[in-house]
Amino acid sequence: MADGSIVQYLPQQAGDDGHRCGYCGKSSGSVTNGMWTFQLTCQDYQDLIDRGWRRSGQYCYKFKMSKTCCPAYTIKCDASLFKATKSQKKVMKTMSKYLTQPEKSADKGGAQQTMLKPAALDEKPSSQRSLAKPVPPPKGAGADPSKPACLKAKVLRQQRKQERRAAQTEQSASAKPTPVATAGSPSDGSKSIEDFMVDSFPGQVPMHRLKLRLVESNPKDPEFKATQSKSFALYKKYQERIHHDPPGKCTVKGWKDFLVTSPLIHERTSAGPEQGYGSFHQQYYLDDELIAVGVIDILPHCVSSVYVYYDPDLPHLSLGTYTALREILITRQLSVRTPALHYYYMGFYIQSCQKMKYKVKQ
Repeated sequence: MADGSIVQYLPQQAGDDGHRCGYCGKSSGSVTNGMWTFQLTCQDYQDLIDRGWRRSGQYCYKFKMSKTCCPAYTIKCDASLFKATKSQKKVMKTMSKYLTQPEKSADKGGAQQTMLKPAALDEKPSSQRSLAKPVPPPKGAGADPSKPACLKAKVLRQQRKQERRAAQTEQSASAKPTPVATAGSPSDGSKSIEDFMVDSFPGQVPMHRLKLRLVESNPKDPEFKATQSKSFALYKKYQERIHHDPPGKCTVKGWKDFLVTSPLIHERTSAGPEQGYGSFHQQYYLDDELIAVGVIDILPHCVSSVYVYYDPDLPHLSLGTYTALREILITRQLSVRTPALHYYYMGFYIQSCQKMKYKVKQ
């Protein structure tokens, strides 16, 4: 087969008013241009998405903005200039604490467990204690001036909190992780995304282990085949729990057509990224269990996010936001070797679609 792109344009037929919209639900409101791509060079697809096209499996489409019911706009960010918001920093801190710090022991009700002191041998039964009259304290000249003044419980809690923070700062300074090489860091002295993405400290045994694997999206690739069943099971669980798909809707064939089969020709160049350009699955393992998969296209000028699915049983880790931040970090890391590759594409943004609000969430 030739090395260039091979596509079949699918013109809109006369009288075709569109098809069902997956965003607002109108029966014939979505109007798009489309083409079937048998194969695409990564540069050709880069040119297409820069002009508003996106792919779903091997089908590429672009909304007709003047006719479609839900106008869709391409959304992207320059990863080299990215600054995390307060809520995004919180997500990264939560993950880092989960990986590096021991969890607080809690009972089934969520309250901290406390040690019960054994009763004294000469202590009276509770029935007798309740009947005894309280003895008033002896009269005196007031507080003992040689002893420090009693502090309120609130002040004591604040002091203990400050002491814990000081201890954590000292520990972090003594075991600071090796910084990840990136395209750049904020010039105003604020922390970059690398400062928050801490998976472990040198010399410290992590409480949980997070491992990332970048696998080529190729059904014939041995590494991909070894994880195929786990990846599909996670996708099925995500679709049924998050998007409420009926059990029979999620099939292996549908998953492959949507997220595995790609028209992109895998390419390697001397100046490009080590893994080359093409379609990949970014797999996230927590303690050797697959918890998330980010489907991405690595192109000459960007990392394009296709889809993400994750374990819905871990809501406290905000995996949807966390994986997006990780993909921004991946883009920054790739731009060190390939400076032209510094954009992160998040696909389409539709103002009226509630599911897309996370793309502009602060």
